[in-house]
Amino acid sequence: MANFRASVDEAVYNNLNVESMISLALDDGAIIGGVFNGVAPDNAKPPFVVFQFMTNPPNWTLSKRFGDGRYLVKAVSEKAWPKEASDIDTQIDTLMEEAALVIPGHYVIECRRVQDFSSPEVDGSITWQHIGGIYRIQAGES
Repeated sequence: MANFRASVDEAVYNNLNVESMISLALDDGAIIGGVFNGVAPDNAKPPFVVFQFMTNPPNWTLSKRFGDGRYLVKAVSEKAWPKEASDIDTQIDTLMEEAALVIPGHYVIECRRVQDFSSPEVDGSITWQHIGGIYRIQAGES
């Protein structure tokens, strides 16, 4: 089986790093500061989007294995009130729900949000809002 995680990482990034996301103007005129896999670099300007692989339990159907991964995709904002991150999460969901991901060596069975996620974080005087969802991405080996 092709490396499912690496292939899906690339597909999720390509799906999120589109003009409608990176040019999304928020209420205060802010623009998304980027889409990052795992963690954002220290110099990333908020708000931004972070996605990360979480789990992929092995699954088999007949003689082929298929991927059944879970990905956390979240908006990260340094605003104390969660509206900005929530607005970005709405756009994330528009792009991810039932997305026709292009995953080399696989055909997509499903890309669906299965759980919401919210986790505020306080770092000194800054309150970071992390709001998004966990997506189930199923794909069979071609």
